[in-house]
Amino acid sequence: MSFSPPKPLTAVDGYETRMDKAEADSLRRQIPSWAVSFGAHALVLLSCLFIVRPSGFHENGIFTDAFDDSAATDPFNVDATATDVVAASGDVTSMSIGNGSGAQNPDNADQQIATVSASQQTFQTVVDKVITPRTIGRSTEMPTGDKTDLSAGFNSEGASEVSGSVEGSLDRLTHELTASLKDDKTLAIWIFDASLSLRDRRNAIADRFENVYKQLGQLKVGQDKALKTAALSFGEKVEILTPEPVDDVREVAEKVRKMKDDTSGKEMTLTAIMTAANKFLPHRLKMKRNVMIIVVTDERGDDFQNIESELVKLRKWGMKIYCVGNAAVFGREKGYVTFKDSDGTVFNNIAVDLGPESAYPERLELPFFGVQVQDLNHISSSFGPYGLTRLCTETGGLYLITDDSKVKFDPLVMKSYRPDYRPLRTLETEVMKNKAKQALINVCKNTSMKDAPVPNLIFRADNDNALRQEITAAQPLAARYDAPLQEMQQMLEVGEKDRDKLDTPRWRASYDLAMGRVLAMRVRYFGFNKMAAEMKLNPKTFKTAGNNQWRLAESSEITTGPEVKKLEKRAREYLTRVVDEHPGTPWALLAEKELSKPMGWQWEEGKADYVAMDRNAAEQRRIQLAREEEIKKDPKKAPPKPKAPPTL
Repeated sequence: MSFSPPKPLTAVDGYETRMDKAEADSLRRQIPSWAVSFGAHALVLLSCLFIVRPSGFHENGIFTDAFDDSAATDPFNVDATATDVVAASGDVTSMSIGNGSGAQNPDNADQQIATVSASQQTFQTVVDKVITPRTIGRSTEMPTGDKTDLSAGFNSEGASEVSGSVEGSLDRLTHELTASLKDDKTLAIWIFDASLSLRDRRNAIADRFENVYKQLGQLKVGQDKALKTAALSFGEKVEILTPEPVDDVREVAEKVRKMKDDTSGKEMTLTAIMTAANKFLPHRLKMKRNVMIIVVTDERGDDFQNIESELVKLRKWGMKIYCVGNAAVFGREKGYVTFKDSDGTVFNNIAVDLGPESAYPERLELPFFGVQVQDLNHISSSFGPYGLTRLCTETGGLYLITDDSKVKFDPLVMKSYRPDYRPLRTLETEVMKNKAKQALINVCKNTSMKDAPVPNLIFRADNDNALRQEITAAQPLAARYDAPLQEMQQMLEVGEKDRDKLDTPRWRASYDLAMGRVLAMRVRYFGFNKMAAEMKLNPKTFKTAGNNQWRLAESSEITTGPEVKKLEKRAREYLTRVVDEHPGTPWALLAEKELSKPMGWQWEEGKADYVAMDRNAAEQRRIQLAREEEIKKDPKKAPPKPKAPPTL
């Protein structure tokens, strides 16, 4: 049985009929060309009837009657939001509903785009819908947050710049203030972290305030009180230093120098930003000033749970966020800093919240076997902390990195590895589509071996019983840490099939480094355990007379069986791929470090004077006990307790 293709559909009197192609062509030839032209122009004119100019826009593109007095009093009480984006130069940044690439999103078809001509500038406004907020964090769930669709007009490029110093950051901010003042009158709101660790940076900025404003005056962009300044401080609480904006920046500098240090250890950064935005909102809406909010801090902040919904408001009001801060630690929450107290006491390695730089954890908490590498565990990510950088990115501001890291990476290289600053809803959707991403996030989130010690590598062997006792004591440690490594390996292997589908260099580098390091650590711990078990079962004989000690030394040769050899081969494949495909990045640096140490083991014999060692140990115990007895009799002889490190 055969079927003939259906005739083309043709609309006739509101119904669809089918006719032969020849019939259709004959009918079209009977229609004169002037009729076709007339019909096309009629359709264009008819469509113009449906173009409506929405009310509620002020001449500069800001909503007016959409913000009545009650809205100004409670500006957070909104059901829908609008975004107007103006470039620093005063030019327009065009936007389209969709995913940031310009493609239209059919889910947002009910949103209305209005283009308004004002002062030769066009503002395109997108109304975003507010979805029920969630929290953002590092729980066992997927990253959270308000699922607000912020994709319209979204800038996914990132906004981190390495200024290298406070002076460099202020020079960059002077440029931004100049551009804003050329566009319109401006209110600069400075928000200072009140923690002890930022005291020097606060004072340095206060000392340079007058110079910055003097430069603006010389450029003749800050005349006629066009630039006003306000200031706040924050720690556990937020304090408004200038209830009203001031014209004389010396007032602000004086208040900054007199700020009280906050010793709570908490930085309510987002709370301070929204307090400033709420307090000075009338200057944006009624007085029509540009508003630049400049945060000066050295930590990530503790209150970014509501970042999605707060971003909606900041974008809606057209307030740009800038930050003078530190780079986030690569793949870590904690960074370590040195602090010098007012009495001259120096405290090293004080833990502070400096990261991570991404929405999801992407780096495993693994040590380097047998090597102290403080610098490598806390290297710069080349980007600001995720929450603050996201605020700067989406509002059109900048995150200015002031610290001068010991380990630096080329900004042009790192540009391809920037974190993903798109809305969390978009990130979550993409992660759920790729098992490699899910595996990496779950492993990084749920496992930590940052303090995993190296088992004892030197074993007393003046007799076989002593050797067996020391090996038996060392084995459980290796076995205890091999178990979680095996679990990490299994979790990552679930995502191997989707590894080739990873869509950015950052994801590929992160997954390959994680898998390579887990496999390398397994080779070392698993291999150690097998070598120790074989020695305990069949102790080796010393080749040199008088030797009484065995030591496990590193070896490039794997002698513990095919299973360990297979793990070592896979580890090298993953780590070598990181080095080859991602040169000049933190991932390559860590992979090179892992590859620099052999993964196998070999036994080396030696000799030790155990009689003298035992005698010295006994003498040290005697001295310690005598000292303790002396202190009991006279507590004043006790050494002074070290000064507790401050809370930064």
